[in-house]
Amino acid sequence: MALVTPASSRPTVVAVVQMVFVAPERWGEGIGGRLDGAAIAEARTRGFEQAKLWTHADDERVRRLYEGRSFGRAGSRVVGESGEPIVLYERPL
Repeated sequence: MALVTPASSRPTVVAVVQMVFVAPERWGEGIGGRLDGAAIAEARTRGFEQAKLWTHADDERVRRLYEGRSFGRAGSRVVGESGEPIVLYERPL
């Protein structure tokens, strides 16, 4: 599953890729890359110029996936009461 929505700050230019989920028993089968590819294709079809997403800073598997698919690290922040670090990735379309 993957969702593409307009960014609230630049809704006609930036797409936010979110809620990309692959069942753990299916990890390593290339499903995440195909979901990302479909999300990027949808964003292009809808006329967006850039895609961005947030992911957990400690999730090496997911970070490698996005870094291998032309996303570059663009920032970070801490969220929630527990202070969980998350990382922002962006890429041109």
